[in-house]
Amino acid sequence: MLGKITENTVFRRYNTAVVVAFIVIVFIALTAASLRYISELSDHKKRGLNQLTAQANQLNAMLVQSEQAITGIQEFAQYNLKYPDELHAKIPPLRQDGSLFFLDKPIRSSLEENKRISGNITGFGQIDEFSLIKQQEIAMANALTPAFVAAQKIIAEANWFYYVSVEQFVNIFPGLVVIGGDLVIECSQISMQKKYKHLG
Repeated sequence: MLGKITENTVFRRYNTAVVVAFIVIVFIALTAASLRYISELSDHKKRGLNQLTAQANQLNAMLVQSEQAITGIQEFAQYNLKYPDELHAKIPPLRQDGSLFFLDKPIRSSLEENKRISGNITGFGQIDEFSLIKQQEIAMANALTPAFVAAQKIIAEANWFYYVSVEQFVNIFPGLVVIGGDLVIECSQISMQKKYKHLG
């Protein structure tokens, strides 16, 4: 009888040891899996944060360039409006179309000439009734085109640049061309033309 009790005690201890060993192994496995998951999650977050930081730095650099380009154009325009005699620019040739006017320039058809390095000035009013101030402002707005070209090279994401005047005209780059009473928007970045009827 004593041998049977000893055998049962040994068997129980063996079963207990097996169960404890199983629980310890499962606990170690879960701990290792949790640590690995936490480590990979941390690495993933770090990679994501690094990517977001790089994108934010890129956007910040683009915004700084954009701000500098626009500030330069604004300073140029304000200086030339303040000292119009120093501009040495004449009012560009304009064409009347009813109550509207627009820059009178030839239409180009070759691919090389269609690279948009000119804008268009269009607005309301009778050309022969323009005041000296409006003429000087139109000359200044026309002189902004090289600055628009340079700014577009710096800010490749920008599709349009424009100068809007309280004198009811706008200088748009790349330009608007008037064909048969329609304004045709030419944008080399989209490689297409869209027609818009005059409003008014």
